Amino acid sequence: MFDVGFWEVVVIGVVALLVFGPERLPELAQKVGRWVRYAQNLAYNARAEIEREFRVSELRDEFQNNADFKSLKNDINSARQTLNQKLTTQIDGEPVDETPEPDPLSVGEDHLEPPTPLDPKSIEKDPSP
Repeated sequence: MFDVGFWEVVVIGVVALLVFGPERLPELAQKVGRWVRYAQNLAYNARAEIEREFRVSELRDEFQNNADFKSLKNDINSARQTLNQKLTTQIDGEPVDETPEPDPLSVGEDHLEPPTPLDPKSIEKDPSP
């Protein structure tokens, strides 16, 4: 982008040293480095976002113009219609049992009996003091 050679950088450094002095030059270099890094990050993020949007638009165009996709979409729609017709025919032809089937892994709660209350007379006194 910028064609800056070695001698140009040396001249800029000497001028900066004369203008700002040796005490302020390190903190000036640090601030310039931060601003350059910030500008590079902005440029990188903008470039990445533009490339991502470009790829998305290319994929969208390719996806919409693809004849295989259109035929696949038609096949899926026809299969869906056929399946719906078969299901409605089967449902209309036979009564539908809406009771859920029992879970074979569940424990049979209907076989359990409620606990009987304890009789206080049947509990023995503890002989230990």
